[in-house]
Amino acid sequence: MNDDPLYTVVADELFNGVVDPGLWTKAFADADGHPDRAQAFYIKYRVAQLRVLQKQLTDHLSSERRIVAAAERSAWRRLVARDFVRGLNGCIAIVFWILGLVMSINAFFGSISGANAILLFVWGLGFFLIGYLFWMYARTP
Repeated sequence: MNDDPLYTVVADELFNGVVDPGLWTKAFADADGHPDRAQAFYIKYRVAQLRVLQKQLTDHLSSERRIVAAAERSAWRRLVARDFVRGLNGCIAIVFWILGLVMSINAFFGSISGANAILLFVWGLGFFLIGYLFWMYARTP
């Protein structure tokens, strides 16, 4: 991994006088009080610190990407399932419509007469209504 950008950040911090006091104290102690050596230690420690921070950010971003990808897959599955159910409801609606139509036509033009014909016609209307409800449910967003 190329650490040049990290050294650039540390150089900018030193140029602007922005240093981590705790890290500077550690570097000064490790340099036995020599200011030039302390600055070299500080640069080394600060680059190591930035490297760890960079790794943590990279890991965090990759885990967030995995979470987003899983959420997208889940949403896609829900959409596919919803579309399948809508299509199935549409097919059920057509079957009920056909049954209702056949029953109603049979009530008027079939060999059934009297109360049975009326009952068959009502059943046919009921099936037709159930088909309509399935159709409407299949079309809801």
